[in-house]
Amino acid sequence: MSDHDGVGEFVFDENNDQTPSLNNKRDESYKRISIKINKLDSIAKEFQITTVDLIKIDVEGFEAQVLKGMMELLHNSPDIVMILEVLENKNGADIEEALKDYNFKYFYIDEKTGLKPSENIIRHSGSRNYLICNPEMAKKVMSIVN
Repeated sequence: MSDHDGVGEFVFDENNDQTPSLNNKRDESYKRISIKINKLDSIAKEFQITTVDLIKIDVEGFEAQVLKGMMELLHNSPDIVMILEVLENKNGADIEEALKDYNFKYFYIDEKTGLKPSENIIRHSGSRNYLICNPEMAKKVMSIVN
């Protein structure tokens, strides 16, 4: 998934299966191959999917680009709940920028203590995951976990 349809560079380390990504900001020791890429909106349209309730995005620093490629789905899915991984503070800022036109609430997912509301998406030392949703869904989610 990406922010455009076409060809992208898939970057990976043959010795570490946790690092594959379309995030080409990796050093030269990583292998690179060209692959076909699509926006999530294009895939959804192909399969006649108009809304999404829940999505987990874990693409090793490429989350903002995936979000940019699903703007139509976001627009059509006001109650969407997203879980995104944040590897670095820069990724969090990019995610916030991609979602700036939406009134989403952010919750850091602390693996020991649960969901913690957050004003920004920043990299924490523990879990790297955030739950993101609109204010109404945030109330529902918090009523379930508390």
